[in-house]
Amino acid sequence: MPRPSSFLLAVASHSKRPTGSSSLQGFRKVSEAEVVEVAGQRKLLRWTVPGLAHFFTMWGFTVLMTTIIEAYGSLFQRSFHIPLIGQSNWLAFVEDFFATAVLVSLVVFTIIRIKNAPSRKDRSSRFYGSHLGRRGSCSS
Repeated sequence: MPRPSSFLLAVASHSKRPTGSSSLQGFRKVSEAEVVEVAGQRKLLRWTVPGLAHFFTMWGFTVLMTTIIEAYGSLFQRSFHIPLIGQSNWLAFVEDFFATAVLVSLVVFTIIRIKNAPSRKDRSSRFYGSHLGRRGSCSS
């Protein structure tokens, strides 16, 4: 039986890859699509309130990673800060803004979940089939 690594090597060596500027253009297209779809949350923003709440939650946890980095650094050096940006007023404002935005978003998600609870709307709830308060595994 062949090893998986030799199989992957064989597949990779026989694949047809574009060369030159066409591969660079393909990479540029894919990168642009990723930025628009993922970073911009394009599809989720079509849902207005839940989309905005998701946008702020995703970017909030991304931005708030700076506070985790600084907290971890201060375990080893009391006056630790991220070089170049760690003591900036704008960073403190952005962190505070996103902390508040994430908190508001989580409240919005809670309200949406309660309002659309499967126990109230049964099958018309978008949460139908998710956790209904049962304990243990689903067995028939």
